[in-house]
Amino acid sequence: MRVYLSPTAQTPVPSSATVQPVSQSTSNTSAVSALRGRLNTMSLQSPGSPSKAAHTASVSNNVPSSSTNAATSKVVQVPNTATNNNDTASNATPNVAQLQAEFGDLKEIVWKLIKSNNRLKEDTSQLKNEVNDLKEEAACDRDEITLLKSEQSTLREELKQLRAENRDIIECQSALADLIASIQSEIGRPEDANDDGPEPSVLVPVPVILTPPGFNSKADRFYVVLQGRCPGVYSNLVWVKKLTNGLESKDCTWQKANSYQEARALYEEGERLNEIKIVDRDFPNDASTYGPIIPFVPWRQS
Repeated sequence: MRVYLSPTAQTPVPSSATVQPVSQSTSNTSAVSALRGRLNTMSLQSPGSPSKAAHTASVSNNVPSSSTNAATSKVVQVPNTATNNNDTASNATPNVAQLQAEFGDLKEIVWKLIKSNNRLKEDTSQLKNEVNDLKEEAACDRDEITLLKSEQSTLREELKQLRAENRDIIECQSALADLIASIQSEIGRPEDANDDGPEPSVLVPVPVILTPPGFNSKADRFYVVLQGRCPGVYSNLVWVKKLTNGLESKDCTWQKANSYQEARALYEEGERLNEIKIVDRDFPNDASTYGPIIPFVPWRQS
């Protein structure tokens, strides 16, 4: 038996065939919603490009359902560069502020160092001036000290000469006292009281020989007379001048010695060279003036 169906009749479709289109439509809708949410998130994270995010969203609304899955996969794979840039900017902002604060502190420290350096320069200049003043004062003090030392040395030499002359004066006074005593002894001799007797015979007066001043072997200076009225070694300058005054330079030779040994060596050297000479004497007539005529050699005196 044949069955004829009309063209308008619909062929029954199994239940499984009608379920598949409904599930595919639901998945596409959810994918589009996820894409829209992702694009909205990207637009919020990138405030500099809102028009671009809106344009992308409008385009995604017109995309066919067949290509929605591919677009969704591509969008998911795009890295979130806007978020990273925002994080970097947010991290860099505190660093810049900190660097500015440190720069301000360093600038203040540099200014303080410059001011301190200027003060040090002023102090150094002042110290240099004070040092120069001290050097000038020290130079003046050294000159004064040198002058005082020279004057002190001169005064010491003059003092030594005065002491030597004082000793000579004392020795001359002693010799003069001895001479006065000898004269007084001569004057005080008792005369012959026998007036009735014969006149005494005329006697030739015996001249008085003047005794030289005593010799001081511990004197500071000695005088060696090689040619004079009575050569020898003496410690009395006044007596030496008495023995040499009025003589010509060729007939007068005497010199000073600083020690007894030096004076002895000079006199013995004069003897060895035959320089000992007695000049301008009228002995015994001048014995009372110049003393003995025999050279006075202290180390040979008994």
